[in-house]
Amino acid sequence: MISHKYRVRLPLMILCMVALAAAPAVAAATTSLTVMNVTRDGKTVFSEQTVSFQWMAQNLPVLGNGVTHYYHQGPVMNASIPDKWNPQENDPVILTKDYGAVKGTDVKDLCNLVGGMDPDDLYVVLEAPDGFSKAFAYSSVYTPQPRTGPVVITWYRADEGYVNQSYATGMRNVMFADTTNNPWGAHVFGLWDMHEAYPEGFWYYYQPGLPSTTGLSVQNIDTVKIVSRYPLPLPGQSRAPADPDNDHLYEDLNGNGFLDFNDLVLLYNHMAWVSGNEPVSLFDFDSSGSLNINDVIRLFQEL
Repeated sequence: MISHKYRVRLPLMILCMVALAAAPAVAAATTSLTVMNVTRDGKTVFSEQTVSFQWMAQNLPVLGNGVTHYYHQGPVMNASIPDKWNPQENDPVILTKDYGAVKGTDVKDLCNLVGGMDPDDLYVVLEAPDGFSKAFAYSSVYTPQPRTGPVVITWYRADEGYVNQSYATGMRNVMFADTTNNPWGAHVFGLWDMHEAYPEGFWYYYQPGLPSTTGLSVQNIDTVKIVSRYPLPLPGQSRAPADPDNDHLYEDLNGNGFLDFNDLVLLYNHMAWVSGNEPVSLFDFDSSGSLNINDVIRLFQEL
């Protein structure tokens, strides 16, 4: 028979166990990255490489010295600053958004491991295992202005060590901005820096009317993904070809969601254009290494 003492404690113990079971798992630091170059629908991988942070430190340029601190500016909640873009970059809260004295690897150098970005590529995405991700334009990665600095995936923080030690939020991207735009001479990636240097489609808002650069920093990154401009819409089409059966061949040439006779007509009429403007492997239905009438025949057999 359970004593009175344990009859009182048992419900509390059960509640604690249920609460622990329901609590979300805390993300662990990541120690390696998979770098990929993929089609715009993500179904075809052109190139892929996985590297550890140790490999990056030994084989790619290391950015950061483990002494200089880098900051991102969060949303301006201060009522005395009416312009929430804060061009003066003088909100004192900035100094609480210290991402540490970090070291890391330029995203540009990682992209170059899989062939690099093209100025016409859509963007590069930094992803965490929990699905959180942020996208960056070619200009932000390959030609960053000093006011924003390069996008750096950091794997060391001076007060916490490496990502296989106590740097629990790494690998995380930090922008290594210069010191020109704030009254403290700190390395701050500020709101107005984002406004002036990043394409508008890549701005981040904490909520409507409140921009924030802290929201562009992804913790525990494990994937760097170049989203290619390919496949391109064929002449006269507004939608890019698609791969409805996920076999890495793009049967749906008009992008309407399924294979139909119009796709055969498009391939037949634009075979030379496809050969000169698309990766041939996406449309090589007969596996010959080139485009020819047999590809149209094979596509017809799939109808």
